[in-house]
Amino acid sequence: MKKHFSLLLAFTLVIANGFIGHFYAPYGIIFTPVLLPLTIGLLVFGKHTKKPIPLALGAFSLVALNDVLIKLYSGGLHDWEGYGWIQGTLLLGLFPSFILVALGVHKNTVALKSAKVLGILLFPVMVFVHLYFTSRLGLGRLY
Repeated sequence: MKKHFSLLLAFTLVIANGFIGHFYAPYGIIFTPVLLPLTIGLLVFGKHTKKPIPLALGAFSLVALNDVLIKLYSGGLHDWEGYGWIQGTLLLGLFPSFILVALGVHKNTVALKSAKVLGILLFPVMVFVHLYFTSRLGLGRLY
């Protein structure tokens, strides 16, 4: 793949999942466990620079964008049960995504060991902070 094609394709897949979630309500949530590892795999195995910290930031950006699109723009009743489904499918997608980020960071042979450790630890910390601050995002919507 070209240098930035994998990044553009990953971003397009996340946006497409947001549209699917909006117009065909449950499918955006159902596709999340497959979409997250797929898009992060595109980042890890694409031909662009795989420095540890930008890789972790890019992977987190895709996860956060998908989560916000699902929580705000998916159709259906947004109550605690739906929120549980959203969080459950997100966690199912985050486990293989974290493994892919760790593999991508580990594959880099020129990065410093401290940058690798920071890149691996940065991804789950940013996801935790994101989930903490968006814990009630989209609750109470009626469509």
